Amino acid sequence: MAILLEYALRMGADVRLVQAASIIPPWQDLRWLTQAEIIAWKLDNTHRVYTNLTFHSFGRSGAYVEASSTKGVEVSSLRMFCKSGIKEPLFTFITNHTITKSNSGTGPNSISIAKDRVTDVLSRMNIALAMGPTEWQGRFQIQDIHGVALENDKVRVYVAVRPIGFNRQNADRLTRVALQDNGDLSRADWTFQDFVKFNIKGDRRLISIAMRNCVE
Repeated sequence: MAILLEYALRMGADVRLVQAASIIPPWQDLRWLTQAEIIAWKLDNTHRVYTNLTFHSFGRSGAYVEASSTKGVEVSSLRMFCKSGIKEPLFTFITNHTITKSNSGTGPNSISIAKDRVTDVLSRMNIALAMGPTEWQGRFQIQDIHGVALENDKVRVYVAVRPIGFNRQNADRLTRVALQDNGDLSRADWTFQDFVKFNIKGDRRLISIAMRNCVE
């Protein structure tokens, strides 16, 4: 059982698959998985799975909420928070980027290349914020961007954006946050949109708490 659990984890599957299989006696008929189980247990890599919101304290008195989006081994994250003196909520999009050594070298140079790529792509996008059936679309400003070198020539980029004119009092009503093509995105960068869209699930009261505990 331990070997099977380890194998499922290494393949990126949910261990509930092994648990479900282990309770079926060999003399019973096969137990077919439902479509919902196939997606939830990460066996169907064509669908994105969105996590519920989680709450995190930050600094002396600040806080943020976070959600993640998973598709196979691809994971991106969204953090929502507020900052003193800024009326809009802030959104940090966290994505991983592979930088080939032939183009980047190693170390700080690869981080700089990844940041430049993300900045360039974001310059040709806008932000869409859904609140149930209502959707707000507009421009955004990049507040901050930094990168961290990972293994296997990957760089994790953190970019905080500010939706111009969106009242943070509406943040706890959000059901979807996405960066999307404003009409100028190249075909090569089209798939980036998949990494920066999030369905907001879970207890939205956590957003209200985060919006009352702004980062200094």
